[in-house]
Amino acid sequence: MTFPSRNEKLALAAYLESHSDLTLPAHANHLDQALQALDQPTAVNASSYTEQYARLKRYFTNSILVLMLLSFVIGLVITPSSFLLNESKHINIYWLLLTLLGVHLINLFLWLGSLIWLHLKPSRNNSPFLLGLLTFLLHKISHWLAIEVQVSKAFWHWQNPAKSQTWLASSLSHGAWLSYLCAGLLMTILLLLTNQVSFIWETTLLSDSRFLALTQWLSSPLTWLGLDLPTHADILSSRIDQTLQSQATRQHWANFLLGSVAMYGILPRLLLLMMCMTMYRLKRVTRKRSPQEDIILNRYTHQERQQKRIIDPDHHQRHKNQSEPSKTRSICQVEADSLWGLFEWSDDIPAPLIQANTQVLNDQTQQQAFLALAPQQTTYLLVSNTHSPDRGTTRFLSSLARQQPHLQMVLWKTKSGHFDNAWADLSEQLNLPELKCLPEE
Repeated sequence: MTFPSRNEKLALAAYLESHSDLTLPAHANHLDQALQALDQPTAVNASSYTEQYARLKRYFTNSILVLMLLSFVIGLVITPSSFLLNESKHINIYWLLLTLLGVHLINLFLWLGSLIWLHLKPSRNNSPFLLGLLTFLLHKISHWLAIEVQVSKAFWHWQNPAKSQTWLASSLSHGAWLSYLCAGLLMTILLLLTNQVSFIWETTLLSDSRFLALTQWLSSPLTWLGLDLPTHADILSSRIDQTLQSQATRQHWANFLLGSVAMYGILPRLLLLMMCMTMYRLKRVTRKRSPQEDIILNRYTHQERQQKRIIDPDHHQRHKNQSEPSKTRSICQVEADSLWGLFEWSDDIPAPLIQANTQVLNDQTQQQAFLALAPQQTTYLLVSNTHSPDRGTTRFLSSLARQQPHLQMVLWKTKSGHFDNAWADLSEQLNLPELKCLPEE
């Protein structure tokens, strides 16, 4: 599979078109040819957008690997401190389990609680601490690698869509804990191989029978691992006031310790990691394309269709009435006192609009003045099908639709234009009324 993928390059191009001066070439025959513009060196950087994006992706992946390795090293370093042996080399079995698994269990319950809280009270501003730290590091790495800021933001926008943030942070957290616990299990095995340890227990609040029941209850899931676990006699002989402990009893307690770390530590983290990674990938795959991505797709899809319809005049005449039906309906009559904005208009004012109140919107000053109007009647915005809507058009129409709720987009339908469906799709995305057309006479 090529990297970046076609969808990644499309998302990168859409973000750059919306937040920078980049514009994909309008003369491209199809989308793949247009996206090749991302492979060219930029005006401020010797590397292309694609090269910068791929380099940032590699560093992001390597950063995750460093996080896992760091967690593994921490597990190797901390575990020996849990085996605080006295001169008799006796160690409290449950205090050792609490040391190895206590923080892990607390973190697990906190993660579950935060997941429930985010589900009950969703907020767009919720950003897990781990993702905030990654964003900060990504910004520093981008600056160090001389990667343009907009490329860095576009990468993070693709890598971390809004609805997948929780699952990405959860995957990183479970992966780090899994590395830590695996290191702890490995170091525990090494310590037990090189030390003869006697496992003991003592309690003040619990009776012997309740302690025995607790141990057997915790041992029940461990039987699935096929281990020889402490028996009733082993548990009773391991009380602190009992001085003798056989080799078999020590081995049974060692199996209990190792099985507990694997069953109550490693296995839950592994299952949760797989679940969170699956949810993260699912959210990524099912993410909704941005309006700018749809505009780019429509822009070059219609160019492909137009080129494929180059046929001889006689054949065109036979199939003229069999073309794809238009999505627009013609306006029958124009009201004399209606307000019309002619967006990016270079032709003469259409004859049906001679008596109407028209304003040409060709520069920012004219557009801002039109935005400031607040008419009570319907406002008409006339656009031409000879050119496709771009990111500036989308921003202007979005602002206009918010400030003038009675807005109606009208398409100036010319014979040479072929972007009818692009304007219809944009009108639908902005929740405007059904697009109508003013045919060229």
